[in-house]
Amino acid sequence: SDSDLEDWKPPGPGLVKCNIDVASFQEQQWWGKRMCIPDDKGWFVRATMNIRHGMPEVHEGEALVLLQTLTWLKNMDYQYVEVESDCKRLTDSLDRNIMDDSEFGMILNKGKRILMSCPNHKVSLIRKQANCIAHSLARASKLYVGPWSMIH
Repeated sequence: SDSDLEDWKPPGPGLVKCNIDVASFQEQQWWGKRMCIPDDKGWFVRATMNIRHGMPEVHEGEALVLLQTLTWLKNMDYQYVEVESDCKRLTDSLDRNIMDDSEFGMILNKGKRILMSCPNHKVSLIRKQANCIAHSLARASKLYVGPWSMIH
Protein backbone atom coordinates (compact mmCIF):
# COMPACT_ATOMS: atom_id res chain seq x y z
CA SER A 1 0.00 0.00 0.00
CA ASP A 2 1.02 3.64 -0.40
CA SER A 3 1.43 3.97 3.36
CA ASP A 4 4.18 1.31 3.20
CA LEU A 5 6.20 3.39 0.76
CA GLU A 6 8.66 5.78 2.27
CA ASP A 7 9.49 9.31 1.20
CA TRP A 8 12.72 9.77 -0.72
CA LYS A 9 15.72 9.25 1.49
CA PRO A 10 19.29 10.17 0.58
CA PRO A 11 21.67 7.39 -0.44
CA GLY A 12 23.77 5.87 2.31
CA PRO A 13 27.57 5.86 2.26
CA GLY A 14 28.91 4.16 -0.86
CA LEU A 15 25.40 3.82 -2.37
CA VAL A 16 24.18 5.57 -5.51
CA LYS A 17 20.48 6.21 -6.00
CA CYS A 18 19.05 6.84 -9.44
CA ASN A 19 15.48 8.07 -9.91
CA ILE A 20 13.67 7.37 -13.16
CA ASP A 21 10.37 8.54 -14.63
CA VAL A 22 8.50 9.08 -17.87
CA ALA A 23 5.92 11.62 -19.02
CA SER A 24 3.61 11.44 -22.00
CA PHE A 25 2.53 14.32 -24.20
CA GLN A 26 -0.68 13.24 -25.94
CA GLU A 27 -1.04 16.19 -28.33
CA GLN A 28 2.43 15.79 -29.80
CA GLN A 29 2.46 11.97 -29.59
CA TRP A 30 5.76 12.17 -27.66
CA TRP A 31 7.00 10.78 -24.40
CA GLY A 32 9.82 12.06 -22.22
CA LYS A 33 12.22 9.98 -20.18
CA ARG A 34 14.45 11.03 -17.35
CA MET A 35 17.17 9.51 -15.20
CA CYS A 36 18.95 11.39 -12.41
CA ILE A 37 21.46 10.61 -9.71
CA PRO A 38 21.13 12.88 -6.67
CA ASP A 39 23.68 13.33 -3.92
CA ASP A 40 22.88 12.91 -0.23
CA LYS A 41 21.20 16.36 -0.18
CA GLY A 42 19.03 15.71 -3.24
CA TRP A 43 21.14 17.82 -5.64
CA PHE A 44 21.92 16.35 -9.05
CA VAL A 45 25.22 14.63 -9.56
CA ARG A 46 24.22 13.40 -13.03
CA ALA A 47 21.01 13.70 -14.98
CA THR A 48 19.85 12.94 -18.48
CA MET A 49 16.56 13.33 -20.28
CA ASN A 50 15.27 12.85 -23.76
CA ILE A 51 12.08 12.94 -25.76
CA ARG A 52 10.92 10.18 -28.09
CA HIS A 53 8.17 9.98 -30.67
CA GLY A 54 5.36 7.53 -30.04
CA MET A 55 3.07 6.73 -27.15
CA PRO A 56 4.05 3.52 -25.35
CA GLU A 57 1.97 2.29 -22.45
CA VAL A 58 3.29 3.85 -19.23
CA HIS A 59 4.70 0.56 -17.92
CA GLU A 60 6.47 -0.08 -21.27
CA GLY A 61 8.00 3.41 -21.19
CA GLU A 62 9.13 2.87 -17.60
CA ALA A 63 10.65 -0.50 -18.58
CA LEU A 64 12.53 1.13 -21.47
CA VAL A 65 13.86 3.84 -19.18
CA LEU A 66 14.88 1.21 -16.61
CA LEU A 67 16.75 -0.77 -19.28
CA GLN A 68 18.55 2.36 -20.50
CA THR A 69 19.29 3.41 -16.92
CA LEU A 70 20.77 0.04 -15.99
CA THR A 71 22.99 0.15 -19.08
CA TRP A 72 23.97 3.77 -18.31
CA LEU A 73 24.85 2.92 -14.69
CA LYS A 74 26.75 -0.23 -15.63
CA ASN A 75 28.86 1.76 -18.10
CA MET A 76 29.69 4.27 -15.33
CA ASP A 77 30.93 1.38 -13.20
CA TYR A 78 28.97 2.23 -10.05
CA GLN A 79 29.21 -0.63 -7.55
CA TYR A 80 26.13 -0.23 -5.31
CA VAL A 81 23.06 1.22 -6.98
CA GLU A 82 19.40 1.55 -6.08
CA VAL A 83 17.12 2.59 -8.95
CA GLU A 84 13.85 4.12 -7.77
CA SER A 85 10.68 4.14 -9.87
CA ASP A 86 7.11 5.11 -9.06
CA CYS A 87 5.72 2.46 -11.45
CA LYS A 88 4.37 -0.37 -9.27
CA ARG A 89 3.70 -2.63 -12.26
CA LEU A 90 7.38 -2.37 -13.22
CA THR A 91 8.77 -3.11 -9.77
CA ASP A 92 6.26 -5.93 -9.15
CA SER A 93 7.07 -7.52 -12.52
CA LEU A 94 10.79 -7.53 -11.76
CA ASP A 95 10.11 -9.74 -8.72
CA ARG A 96 8.16 -12.35 -10.70
CA ASN A 97 9.48 -15.22 -12.79
CA ILE A 98 6.63 -15.29 -15.28
CA MET A 99 7.19 -15.74 -19.02
CA ASP A 100 5.86 -12.66 -20.79
CA ASP A 101 6.19 -12.50 -24.58
CA SER A 102 4.81 -8.96 -24.78
CA GLU A 103 7.00 -5.96 -25.61
CA PHE A 104 6.99 -5.11 -21.91
CA GLY A 105 8.12 -8.63 -20.97
CA MET A 106 10.95 -8.65 -23.51
CA ILE A 107 12.26 -5.28 -22.31
CA LEU A 108 11.94 -6.43 -18.70
CA ASN A 109 13.89 -9.63 -19.38
CA LYS A 110 16.78 -7.60 -20.79
CA GLY A 111 16.75 -5.48 -17.63
CA LYS A 112 16.66 -8.60 -15.44
CA ARG A 113 19.75 -9.94 -17.22
CA ILE A 114 21.64 -6.73 -16.46
CA LEU A 115 20.49 -6.87 -12.83
CA MET A 116 21.72 -10.48 -12.55
CA SER A 117 25.14 -9.39 -13.84
CA CYS A 118 25.22 -6.55 -11.28
CA PRO A 119 24.27 -8.23 -7.98
CA ASN A 120 24.68 -4.98 -5.99
CA HIS A 121 22.06 -3.15 -8.08
CA LYS A 122 18.39 -3.18 -7.10
CA VAL A 123 15.14 -1.56 -8.18
CA SER A 124 12.72 -0.15 -5.60
CA LEU A 125 9.28 1.38 -5.65
CA ILE A 126 9.01 4.97 -4.46
CA ARG A 127 5.91 7.09 -3.94
CA LYS A 128 5.08 9.39 -6.84
CA GLN A 129 5.20 12.35 -4.43
CA ALA A 130 8.74 11.41 -3.41
CA ASN A 131 9.78 11.09 -7.07
CA CYS A 132 8.67 14.66 -7.91
CA ILE A 133 12.10 15.83 -9.14
CA ALA A 134 12.29 12.92 -11.56
CA HIS A 135 8.74 13.54 -12.72
CA SER A 136 9.40 17.27 -13.19
CA LEU A 137 12.46 16.53 -15.33
CA ALA A 138 10.48 14.05 -17.42
CA ARG A 139 7.79 16.71 -18.00
CA ALA A 140 10.50 19.29 -18.82
CA SER A 141 11.90 17.01 -21.54
CA LYS A 142 9.13 18.40 -23.75
CA LEU A 143 11.08 21.66 -23.89
CA TYR A 144 14.20 20.04 -25.37
CA VAL A 145 14.48 18.91 -28.98
CA GLY A 146 17.43 16.55 -28.45
CA PRO A 147 18.99 14.63 -25.60
CA TRP A 148 20.11 16.59 -22.56
CA SER A 149 22.69 15.56 -19.97
CA MET A 150 24.13 17.24 -16.93
CA ILE A 151 27.12 16.32 -14.78
CA HIS A 152 27.79 18.27 -11.61
